[in-house]
Amino acid sequence: MNSVTVPATATTATITSLVNGIGYSVDVTAVYATSTGATSARSVVVVPAASAPSAPTIGTATSGTVGGVVNATARWAAPAINGGSTITGYLVTATALATDGSATGSTTSVLLPSFQRAYTMTLPAVGAYSFTVVARNAVGDSVASAASNVVTGQ
Repeated sequence: MNSVTVPATATTATITSLVNGIGYSVDVTAVYATSTGATSARSVVVVPAASAPSAPTIGTATSGTVGGVVNATARWAAPAINGGSTITGYLVTATALATDGSATGSTTSVLLPSFQRAYTMTLPAVGAYSFTVVARNAVGDSVASAASNVVTGQ
């Protein structure tokens, strides 16, 4: 049994470290300097639900090698918060950039395995690109990571 202490004036409390999918109920007891008050009736059982994960952390992207297939490599770290549901994979998007930095098109990978942290993407044309990464769990997709550094697909 865990307890949370809140100021005497509090009318709500946030309870952290709960596990999604497990039911919880709460009761309240007033604590005075020399005694405790009666405990309230126990609340109804509530079950925290999972949510989409937080965004992955983008790493340093690298340009492709001159000659052969036009490509570049994105790298990332897993999201800090999985939303209470195991990460099932990642989607990597390469955004083609004009000389002024505006987006001119994009291409997205197939769903990559959850253990993968780098992806060399075949790109449609030589040019400047940046990458973003989205994490997926059973609930849905994260927001996209920050954009990577600009690299050259070559």
